[in-house]
Amino acid sequence: MMKYYTVKELSKLAGVSIKTLHLYDELGQMAHEEIYEGLPKEFGSTYRNESIQNWGNDFNKSENYLKKLSKKNREELFHKMKTSWSLLFNLKEEKIDSKKVQEEIGNFFQIIKEIWGKKDSKDDLKNQFKGLGELYTLDERYTLIEGKAYPEFARFMKDSIDYFVRKN
Repeated sequence: MMKYYTVKELSKLAGVSIKTLHLYDELGQMAHEEIYEGLPKEFGSTYRNESIQNWGNDFNKSENYLKKLSKKNREELFHKMKTSWSLLFNLKEEKIDSKKVQEEIGNFFQIIKEIWGKKDSKDDLKNQFKGLGELYTLDERYTLIEGKAYPEFARFMKDSIDYFVRKN
């Protein structure tokens, strides 16, 4: 069972002032676990460890970028991501080269670049984006929706991203 602390108790345990705790909350300072909030704890931990092993410094840069965002900006970014993901899921029966699909894949790419901490980067990140599309088909955890795997959606995402990368 989880134990809850008052702000005063937590400040004593952490060795910081109550004012500092409020400032951290306001600035959006957070532990890496908070990035994976809403995911089953074992998945968040496993995902983080695998990501560090597979992508090392790139993953750390992304995580650090997300930690530095204000709570409001982080919530807005995650909301944009969820909205784009839902729109793409609803477009999964469309042709991958349709204008609607490709516009949303382009929007999704911009969101992913921001999550990666590379929103304003001049680097060509399309190959990394293509790799993300491949990952969707290789690991069903990335396309689970309410605990259910959607392999056809994973294939749609991979093919749509591949098309986007070829044409842009």
